Amino acid sequence: MTLQSNKKQERIQEIYRKKRREDYPNKTWTLIVILCVIPVLILLVTSALFDLGVPLPEFFGR
Repeated sequence: MTLQSNKKQERIQEIYRKKRREDYPNKTWTLIVILCVIPVLILLVTSALFDLGVPLPEFFGR
């Protein structure tokens, strides 16, 4: 390969890497979504079990 084609390939790889980084979602928003979804799922499961007549643990205030 010539020097010019090496530089061209490096530039293309740089553009590709930059594009790949932009495609990934922000880790902060992923963490926020996870921290919001897990408690909601726990509450939904707990309320469904309560509706089925399963006694709730004492830390729920009963």
